Amino acid sequence: MPIIQEMCRVSSVDEFYSCEFYADTLFPWRQGCNSTSGSSGAPNSDIGHGVVCFNGEAGANNYPLRAGKYSQFEGGIRVNAFVSGGFLPTSVRGTKLDGANGMIHVADWYATFAALAGVDPTDAWAAASNLPPIDSRNVWPLLTGANTTSPRDTILVTKDLLVHKNWKFVRGNTTMIEASWGGVQYPNGSSIANDDWVSGFHYKCGSNGCLFDVVADMTEHKDVIDENPQIVPFLQNLMDTEAATIFSVSHSQDPACKTTAYDKYGGFYGPFKEV
Repeated sequence: MPIIQEMCRVSSVDEFYSCEFYADTLFPWRQGCNSTSGSSGAPNSDIGHGVVCFNGEAGANNYPLRAGKYSQFEGGIRVNAFVSGGFLPTSVRGTKLDGANGMIHVADWYATFAALAGVDPTDAWAAASNLPPIDSRNVWPLLTGANTTSPRDTILVTKDLLVHKNWKFVRGNTTMIEASWGGVQYPNGSSIANDDWVSGFHYKCGSNGCLFDVVADMTEHKDVIDENPQIVPFLQNLMDTEAATIFSVSHSQDPACKTTAYDKYGGFYGPFKEV
């Protein structure tokens, strides 16, 4: 491992080395370039990397995307994923999914793996407990080339942020943090010497909101809401409709959560309803 003096970079490098180790452990067949194994894997990042030294996290880079881990820009929510292995048809190996027709949410792996296993992903127990159904789509036909469009065209990121096809719409008067770009090499000498971090920049949406075409402009250099006023009411309504379905519960306010963690799980969080 290279010697790195800036502690904000050490944890980032360590994470990458750990990923390499666990990849070799979990997917030993990946070492063969032309593996004929009947297995496949789908590594998927969970979130953009932190772009500033904060709370023990690394100053990393999401170039060419704008912003990082805590932001609503693409650098915070758009991540890498790939599927590999002998179970994947040879016709799609080495191809790339991109654009509005290639949208996949991390939750979609649940329905996808369930379909491959021949299992119904419906959670009848959750339904009986008045919980909402899963929001997951089977994307295997897309990955294998059977379909050219994703079964998903919309992602509600937060109650104030919606991605629909090529459009990203942000609710009016929202302040978007980390509103800058890291560059090819980031952090660099000026980042540390001048305290010039991506996290030091913010972008305030107008009263009508912000609008980005994240297919034509994935780096989000241009807010195009003034040029596309006709699409805003539709996106606003869609966002409000989707936001109304959010299921939220404060575990920290339920005394059963803490009690069950200690009594049942040895001090760790776990299911505490109907157990």
